[in-house]
Amino acid sequence: MGRRAFAMLMAAGLALSGCSDSTGPEIFAISGTWTSVDFPDAQFSMTVVETARAVEGAGHRLQDEEAVAFRVYGANAGQRASLLLDFEEESDINFEGEFSRGDENGTRLEGMLFGGGYAGEAVTFQRAE
Repeated sequence: MGRRAFAMLMAAGLALSGCSDSTGPEIFAISGTWTSVDFPDAQFSMTVVETARAVEGAGHRLQDEEAVAFRVYGANAGQRASLLLDFEEESDINFEGEFSRGDENGTRLEGMLFGGGYAGEAVTFQRAE
């Protein structure tokens, strides 16, 4: 095989190796503003940023016309996220959920709330794209 043919074969191999595997799971970023959707007890809104899979941010819960602020700490594993909603003078709430593609309204994070009066209540957060 000539040098030119070998070089073309190597270039093609490198180009193909750079392509993503379309059969693998989709990896989601969590940075942005998330709002609960149709949650009957309260409305949650939080803005978070992600650095090396660590998540930080702040938000508020609107319940009975009273807004209560909280800090957000957690981790993003690409398809799943685990968050702690850290309230100053109330019990903290843990969220465990999975990402999914929503309709034209953006990405969803669906999971459950534990603590702060919640015992596995289903909640969906949505981030508008």
